[in-house]
Amino acid sequence: MSKRAASNDDAPIAKRIRIDDGNQTAPLADKRAWAILEQFLTTDMTYAQMEEALSSYLGNRYSPNDWKESRDALFSGDGDDDLALTNLRAVMAKHIHPVSAPNDSSLAKRRSSSTRVQSSRRPAKVSKNYMIPIPSFAKLPH
Repeated sequence: MSKRAASNDDAPIAKRIRIDDGNQTAPLADKRAWAILEQFLTTDMTYAQMEEALSSYLGNRYSPNDWKESRDALFSGDGDDDLALTNLRAVMAKHIHPVSAPNDSSLAKRRSSSTRVQSSRRPAKVSKNYMIPIPSFAKLPH
């Protein structure tokens, strides 16, 4: 299903207050928020549903102005959702940086250090308190 920008000039924009409480992920760095935008391009989700899902998920961290560039990217394909998705991911990359893979030498160091840790462990102690079964036919002195 291709997404095209609709003329909705008469619709009022919801006003929201952004409160930064310091211990939450910045909205534009939140991978789940971007997943909602991607869902809009890859499913039959409507724009209104996407806006509602995004504002509900982000709560007081949502500010429409923060997401202007990403909303523009949603309709940048002019009916080509694959192009719009590529453009959206380019905008997302500005805010969410992929975790870089460690270089080979640091990985080798971690492997060798973990090997040393494993080899320096002592074997588990074996209990020397063995039980010796007594045959039931044996008679014990009274």
